[in-house]
Amino acid sequence: MKVTIIYGSESNILENYYNETEDCIIRLYNNRVPQPKKNCIDINFSTQNFSILKNELDKILPNIKKLIFLGVAFATDKNLLKLSSDQDIEELIKVNINNYVKLSKFILEYMLKVKSGKFIYLSSFRSKNPTRGTAIYSASKAFGESFFKTLGMEYGMFNITSHIIRMGYFDGRLLDNLTKEKKTEIVKRISKGRLGNSKDLIELVRFLEDHDYTNSGVIELNGGLDFY
Repeated sequence: MKVTIIYGSESNILENYYNETEDCIIRLYNNRVPQPKKNCIDINFSTQNFSILKNELDKILPNIKKLIFLGVAFATDKNLLKLSSDQDIEELIKVNINNYVKLSKFILEYMLKVKSGKFIYLSSFRSKNPTRGTAIYSASKAFGESFFKTLGMEYGMFNITSHIIRMGYFDGRLLDNLTKEKKTEIVKRISKGRLGNSKDLIELVRFLEDHDYTNSGVIELNGGLDFY
């Protein structure tokens, strides 16, 4: 049995990831409740309740042959740092950093038990190209990249690998508030001439799920974005 744990599964860009051929998907969500899907177990992780996740994994542990962690969740900066509230800062650090560290440590124990595991972390070009108003978000993505690279180096010998996808501009909720003119400006900077879409991401995730030798690397998924 292949079990995929998705942190942040309310993301609309993963809508087409789920299908009836999947053995089991455990979706951990924060604020947005995901739409019900077949073969999906949904857990509210806003309170970091590991007991529910543990119960679900313990029930199916004897049947798990491959365990995958897909890290999708993130929170973004809304203001310049000086204008950000302490509550917003704490929430961003919790969602983007603390939860990833705690979840990875927890899931790692099960990966070691089944002797198979893959961490797939969705990062952003902001990790290397920050702009005004993204101080904590950009830093958290840089942290995530370094963290998951290290996990792959530490546990590759146990058949546990780690992969980072550094994403560019994708057609989804993050760009919904932009004007048509602003979107046009962004597309002009992408050599492929379009925004990324769900199919682009899912095809790469599927490749990494099946690939045994790729480990601790960063794959750019940005359509040839020009960082001028």
